[in-house]
Amino acid sequence: MTVTPAVSPHYVRGIKNILGYWQTQTQQVRDDDLPGLNRVHANLLRFVQHGLVVNETLPFAAQLMLQLLPFIERGGHWDTWLPMYERALTEGRALSPQTSHQLWLQRGTLYRFRGDLTQAVQAHRRARTLARRLDDRLAVAQADFQLAEDYRILRQLDRATVRCTVVLQSLGAHDQARPVQASVYNTLGIIAMEEGRYEEARDWYVSAVALWHTLGEPTQQARCLRNLAILARQQAAYDQALVHYQEALALLQDTSNHIDRCRVYLSLGSLYDAWGMPDKAEENLRAAEALSRQGEIDYQLRGNILHNLGNIALKAGRLAEAEVALRRAQTVWRQTGERLYLANSVGVLGETLAAQGQLAAADDCYQEALTLLQAFPDSPLAQRWTAYFQAQRAGLG
Repeated sequence: MTVTPAVSPHYVRGIKNILGYWQTQTQQVRDDDLPGLNRVHANLLRFVQHGLVVNETLPFAAQLMLQLLPFIERGGHWDTWLPMYERALTEGRALSPQTSHQLWLQRGTLYRFRGDLTQAVQAHRRARTLARRLDDRLAVAQADFQLAEDYRILRQLDRATVRCTVVLQSLGAHDQARPVQASVYNTLGIIAMEEGRYEEARDWYVSAVALWHTLGEPTQQARCLRNLAILARQQAAYDQALVHYQEALALLQDTSNHIDRCRVYLSLGSLYDAWGMPDKAEENLRAAEALSRQGEIDYQLRGNILHNLGNIALKAGRLAEAEVALRRAQTVWRQTGERLYLANSVGVLGETLAAQGQLAAADDCYQEALTLLQAFPDSPLAQRWTAYFQAQRAGLG
């Protein structure tokens, strides 16, 4: 589609009025707004599509897209809206540099949700370049944080840490910077947890929870509480982990945010599995699976649900079911280049095949898993999985 040079003034006025109305309605999207926005989602998409057609309405459509990000993210609508971002930026002659920066920033984030980290990094670098041209410290910090998240998911933890440190050093003490600071605290907590620095991770998470609470952001607060729960679970503090999960669910229970509730139930399943309560583990995993069917979910969540369902089925002796789920999980990890979790799914598939008497195929799986894990010598998870799969392989006889 190309930008039309001249259209009816009546058409332009009509589209501007509609887009202006929805800009007013979506100035601050909260979880409570999601059900209403879901009901008019098709109309919103159509209004934006019309607004992207001509230069006179393009800025109005772009602004509405920016305001709708919480809805797009929490509703799992990134595949639906990514073409709108691409169209706006391709046809962006009438956009201000500030708007272009924000669109590139959000475009990269949506690519990350979809599992396309190469496109995510490229978009966030473009956003950072635009922010530097604007000499906008906060905009640069926003781009640096998104790059940190990209690098973290790519397992480039040193690069992610550097970006986070740069953000904290560059931000001033004004209110607009506080959401970025809270996000950085959470990311630094995840990095510290993945590197086995548990006390440091806890300090970062607690700081993030407190700041998100001050900012009145229950979804973000719930995400950090879930990370605190995962940290407690990894330290076998199961009672404390359960408290944090319950706190997170309490913040999310009255929302239509299926993705974050899905993540909590998935993690609860892992908690009960580690706690030796297989029935409760499967109950929560099935709840996560049911929520995942309510809309699009990100690739990591999809892969983890499949892996955990396979693991639970294996422990229950439902070997054919386990094999199907684990192979589907592997497909997700291979499509997105996620090698650490791929190693785990391949190794657990090896267990499943061994239980079926397919010892040669099981040995091949263990070999592949152990080879993949060699790329993560500093990861506590990789170290634990390596020891486990080595022992399982040795037991093949």
